[in-house]
Amino acid sequence: MAYIHELKDDQQKIVDELFFLDPNDEQDKEQIDLLYSKLANITGSVEHKLEFLVGILCEVEANESARKDLLDKAQKRHKTATNAAERIRKLIRETMIEFNIKKISGDYADVRIQDGREIVFIPEGYDCKKLPEYYVKYEPETYTPKKRELTKALKEGLLIEGLELIRGEKVMVVS
Repeated sequence: MAYIHELKDDQQKIVDELFFLDPNDEQDKEQIDLLYSKLANITGSVEHKLEFLVGILCEVEANESARKDLLDKAQKRHKTATNAAERIRKLIRETMIEFNIKKISGDYADVRIQDGREIVFIPEGYDCKKLPEYYVKYEPETYTPKKRELTKALKEGLLIEGLELIRGEKVMVVS
């Protein structure tokens, strides 16, 4: 079975030949009839190829739809599993904190509760213009405190009016 581009080339050759033939000439008339017959065969071959390709397209689209459904189902399962894992993590963390259990060693993993890292607490409405320039990221008409630098400075003992270090929530580390 020929490729579509080959059939197109064959068709063009026949059309080119027909251009130089005279339908009123008896010898050319036989040649013209033969060429029209070849054109009909080419058209039939192209139609068969296209029907075949349409069948493949329908199959691909049907499979695509089925795969999309499977993907949606898998994504739902992933989300459900992620939510379940998060709920279990939260339950373990809260229970360990409530019963003051610092570490658990198990067959699958070790879990420990440790203090969160210290971060600067900036109260709502705090006037960031009071901060030394080094600790502020300036955006036109906006003062944004640089929390990392402020935390470091407060840890080193620098006193800045209205700011204090607070300890973050306890974190659970699974190793």
